Amino acid sequence: SFLRRESNFVITHMSLQLKVWVTVIVFAPKIIIAMVLWYVGVRWLTATPGIDNLMLNSLALTFICELDELLFRTCISETSKACLELTKLPLPSFRYTPSIWGPIETVSTGLACVAITGLYVTRFQNAIPNYRWDLADLCRGSKATFSSSTATFSTMSHGRHSHM
Repeated sequence: SFLRRESNFVITHMSLQLKVWVTVIVFAPKIIIAMVLWYVGVRWLTATPGIDNLMLNSLALTFICELDELLFRTCISETSKACLELTKLPLPSFRYTPSIWGPIETVSTGLACVAITGLYVTRFQNAIPNYRWDLADLCRGSKATFSSSTATFSTMSHGRHSHM
């Protein structure tokens, strides 16, 4: 049921069937889409070969993540957007009282993020097959290539200056 308060519509009660319907039709798909998009997006970005393509791919991923908002802004009528803006859910008043649980929650969230990232990199990523955390050979090869190209460039530069 609704309660009209000032210019807003406040939802005061929802039946159990409506709560289940909203959960199944709205919240569950959003959570599933977010998780799949995170997993596919991480795989896609880790498989990107260069920094320039990484920037473009991350921009494309941002566009995909914001596509639902773009569709909402362009496809929904102004009347429907205005009605939705006026519809409110009453939330219980929240008073912050300092406790030990705030810092514990922050630290545990940070540790969970680090753990998920570590698990992904060590167990679930398929972008670099047989990756064993050993980039020494690859870095030595790049350093040698970089050193020889720098030496060639340096020789060419000095050669040009000496002719002037």
